[in-house]
Amino acid sequence: MNKKVIVLLCFTLISFGFIGASIWKQESILINGEVLKFRTAPLDPNDFLRGKYVRLSFAQRSCDCDISLSYDQPVYVTFEMDEDGFAKPKQIHTQIPEESYLKTKARKSYNSDMCWVELPFNRFYMEESKAPLAESILRSRDEETVYAEVMLKDGKARIKDVYVDGQSISEYVALQMENPN
Repeated sequence: MNKKVIVLLCFTLISFGFIGASIWKQESILINGEVLKFRTAPLDPNDFLRGKYVRLSFAQRSCDCDISLSYDQPVYVTFEMDEDGFAKPKQIHTQIPEESYLKTKARKSYNSDMCWVELPFNRFYMEESKAPLAESILRSRDEETVYAEVMLKDGKARIKDVYVDGQSISEYVALQMENPN
């Protein structure tokens, strides 16, 4: 075989290896991660490179913290469940804790010991034809009936699904499209 063909073949295999490893990292979070539920308040922008998505903001993003934080400092946030079973920040650490954590950033309030946690999982991608209706449905609901199920593993998180009244938003939208009462 020609040397150029062998080099091209090796380069192609290495490229596919990097792509596969990247995909596996994200999928392993969904397969093996810890499940957390977060109350949401949605918005609906459009990313022309990635398509339609429902942008989510989260109700519980703050907790007490007695540490000093510098700008852009990575932190490790642990979570606890509230009385309804929804996740909320429990504690902010500067070192990796022994329990499940999210690696992210936080801002400390100037006049109190409160810290605001940046939750990096704020986009839920949907089929383009369903995203506008999903956004409309989510805007009309209160935060009591809408939540995101997030998988957490090794400091990383991914949204698994968004739920309305306990039903997947994709299924809920499909039913609304069939019966638009």
